[in-house]
Amino acid sequence: MPCPEGIHIPYMMELHTNQRIFGLEEGTRDALARFPHKDKILNCSQCQSCEKACPNQLEICETIEKMAKFLR
Repeated sequence: MPCPEGIHIPYMMELHTNQRIFGLEEGTRDALARFPHKDKILNCSQCQSCEKACPNQLEICETIEKMAKFLR
């Protein structure tokens, strides 16, 4: 899925799934802290180009915002 901000969408969705389903709060926080492009997550412009391209109609922008909260 394209992201003009350079956010790695599949990885963010994977982290969100692991956090939500398995309750891996600390693991999610650690993974995001080590992620080399974590600043991009905080700079998501909510343009929704990823959601428009998503064949599964996922709420990606909302997920990115949730993941950004782990960095704040």
